[in-house]
Amino acid sequence: MKKLTTLALVSTLAFSSAAQAQSAFVMVIGERTYEQSRPDRAPLTDEQRIEIAAEQACEKPFIRDLKGQRLHAECLTEARAQAVAQLAANETEGTQLSLR
Repeated sequence: MKKLTTLALVSTLAFSSAAQAQSAFVMVIGERTYEQSRPDRAPLTDEQRIEIAAEQACEKPFIRDLKGQRLHAECLTEARAQAVAQLAANETEGTQLSLR
């Protein structure tokens, strides 16, 4: 029992001292849009915007889920068609694609 207690104490001290030695690390995700995160590059084309919107609208299934893969492909096709129709309806205005 003493060996177990000693081992637990040593491992606790080892891990706690390592955690205290690290500085704080904060990662913020989702604050900026895709276009804002790439200011030095050319603006996205309509085709690129459609593809990004379709990928965001359709959840990618597990690799072995064959029915899910088929439904994902159908979802992508439908989402692309909706996005193209949305852009065609609002050609004169700058639009934000919304699929869902």
